[in-house]
Amino acid sequence: MIFSTGHHAQSHNRAALPALEDATRVVYMPGRDLSLLAEQWMVEGLPGELPCAVVSRAAQPDQSVAYTTLGKLGDASPAAAPSLLIAGWAVRELAESQPLIAGWAEAAD
Repeated sequence: MIFSTGHHAQSHNRAALPALEDATRVVYMPGRDLSLLAEQWMVEGLPGELPCAVVSRAAQPDQSVAYTTLGKLGDASPAAAPSLLIAGWAVRELAESQPLIAGWAEAAD
């Protein structure tokens, strides 16, 4: 897992990152426009079909989760803060296991 924030300060962490597609990426407070982040990740080599979830107000009664793919992330509606962006193959496994998200396969296509 790679955990980061939407803050744009320079990182001083020089630790090696996991293989590009092997890690689930989590971004706390990714901002309202996710298209720039999606574009950057695809330039880095992540596939457009990589599953993503935007979680708004996690663990609160009004929590919401929107499922999409990296290629369509820029089309996602802005999420109410605080929010998390989760990207990785584990997202698809979770979405497909949820009975309330039966349309996941169609939404991701």
